[in-house]
Amino acid sequence: RAYASLHDAWLAERLAEAIAQRQLERGPYASLAELEEVFATMRPECEESHPHLEVGQLLRAMRVVAAAEIEQLEGALDGAFRRLVLGGRCAVITYNPWEAEVVKRFLHAHEEPCSEITAAIPQDRLARLFPLLASDKPYLVRQASQPFRENVSDASRFDGGRSGMLHVLEKVPRQAAAVVPPQLSSGDARELILEPPAPPFGAATGEASAAESGAPGMAACLSLCCATGVASMISRFWTRRLGSFGSEGSALLSHEQQHDGEHLPEWTLEQITQFEGLKRDIAARKVLLSNTGQSLRQQKKDAQIVEWTKQINALHCVGAKYTAKVEKRCCDRSHIPVLLEESVEHLVVSPDGLYVDCTFGRGGHTRSVLARLAAGGRLKAFDVDHLAVQVGKALERQDTRFEILHHPFGRFFEVVRESVDGVLMDLGVSSPQLDDSSRGFSIKGKKDGPLDLRMNQQVGIPASEWLQTVTAGQLAWVIGATCYRLEAPLPERLAEALLQRQRERGPFATTGQLVAALEEFGKELTDDRCRDVLTHPVFVALRVFLNREMQQFEAALEGIFERLKPHGRCVVICFNRWEMAAIRRFVREHEAPSAQVREALPQARLADLYPSLANGKRYWVRQAVRPVKPTPEELRRNQRSKSMMFVLEKVPR
Repeated sequence: RAYASLHDAWLAERLAEAIAQRQLERGPYASLAELEEVFATMRPECEESHPHLEVGQLLRAMRVVAAAEIEQLEGALDGAFRRLVLGGRCAVITYNPWEAEVVKRFLHAHEEPCSEITAAIPQDRLARLFPLLASDKPYLVRQASQPFRENVSDASRFDGGRSGMLHVLEKVPRQAAAVVPPQLSSGDARELILEPPAPPFGAATGEASAAESGAPGMAACLSLCCATGVASMISRFWTRRLGSFGSEGSALLSHEQQHDGEHLPEWTLEQITQFEGLKRDIAARKVLLSNTGQSLRQQKKDAQIVEWTKQINALHCVGAKYTAKVEKRCCDRSHIPVLLEESVEHLVVSPDGLYVDCTFGRGGHTRSVLARLAAGGRLKAFDVDHLAVQVGKALERQDTRFEILHHPFGRFFEVVRESVDGVLMDLGVSSPQLDDSSRGFSIKGKKDGPLDLRMNQQVGIPASEWLQTVTAGQLAWVIGATCYRLEAPLPERLAEALLQRQRERGPFATTGQLVAALEEFGKELTDDRCRDVLTHPVFVALRVFLNREMQQFEAALEGIFERLKPHGRCVVICFNRWEMAAIRRFVREHEAPSAQVREALPQARLADLYPSLANGKRYWVRQAVRPVKPTPEELRRNQRSKSMMFVLEKVPR
């Protein structure tokens, strides 16, 4: 618990074993200096990953446990609010994460849902997510304001650098209508949190062309339309589209008809039906508004017409012609690589070697690596985004030393069959993907587009469809897997609210619809800025799961170090905590204990604490340098560059 913020469970367990072993051998600790000796023994192996590891963190955690400070704070809060008059306030100043966690947990246990949340979550789940609803307490607790953070300069002057946070809690009367019968509160919401089945990630079904799969003829198409009762509406659209269905359809069309069909979106039967329905709805709505005296300008601003228009625009964002237009725009869009000089400097150690860029993007890092390679050097690059691959193909034609690989980097071991000198991984999404509204990665209002979130739009299913297949428990698991800032029960409450909203109003078809729902629920579910606390991490969680980024990253690391030459390096640029935690976990599982650590730990536990001792591999993994962060100048130049770079090295055993 003392080092939970480091997300390094292996380190905590090794420290515990070393401390306990020292006590078994020499007796109880009599002074802080003796405890510091153990830290001095363990510190060299974590100097690169955690340079500021201190014994003080452990002492504070021991004090918290020995003095039962968590239980004391919980009891004090409960007693204070029993004695407070209605409208009274309790101000709590916290200095440690565990203290803030206790305050938040108390708040969540004593808050009521607002009317929007009550309407959005099924009644049989409300009491599990809001325990106060099943209690007989006549009051609830709310935050009177957002937490106040102490100014860093003030903290350094008055309290030795410790930065505090002020929480102001208020006791207010409950709403009688919000009480739920106690029988509905049985069970624990967390019992239902389960990992959902992995989404499709391989070759998409129906990926073959119509000519290969046997395109339906005119009679078959029209009989399908008749069966659905919309033959008259579909036939004029379908006739124009048959030019793409092979020789049978082409023979039925004149040259003018085929040429006219090129300007139409490539829609499915369902999309055509939706398009015609939206047009009728808009026309009927305009007539209704016109009869009430509204002008054309007022009609255009009508909320319902605006929403229907957005849906029509989303329908037009499909097809080969739209893809080609987006492809051209994205190929020309500039992208600023993060930590460019630092990453290439640590990566390229041999100008004549073979290197791999696992995340090509728009080729920013790739071009810089090529500039440092000699004529005999080579560079391969992975990417699953077909637009990025097109950029890579163009670079491939320009420079014979380069090769683009249209594969997920999780297949590194099977795709790259030769030894490599270095590997670069720039995780996350690229700026062109964020800027392209059709990809669904951006949460900005002006970039509203289809809720897709797939790196490769040719495989798998978009987020809008996946959300229609999951339970609230499964969605809560996905949100909680990467959203470290959302403590329980926020993921469960959010999942229930989102899925109930989906059942009532239909699927979240666009990013704007999901952002609006998150912002609405965020005002009640969180105590900070809803856009930062809910919207961004939820989008990241959905993206990570749909693209299997965790599994891909773990598989890539294993494959990379199997192919790396001795003393070859893997440079990884991270943007999220789960990525950093995965790197630290991989290093801990593949590092070697030093001679001092071998003496400090019990021999029977060494293989458990250092799995590399028994894995049979012929190499260790170590961090070559301390994690690197962007300079203040780079952060000012590129606001998306907030990241951390890890440099891992393969060391022969």
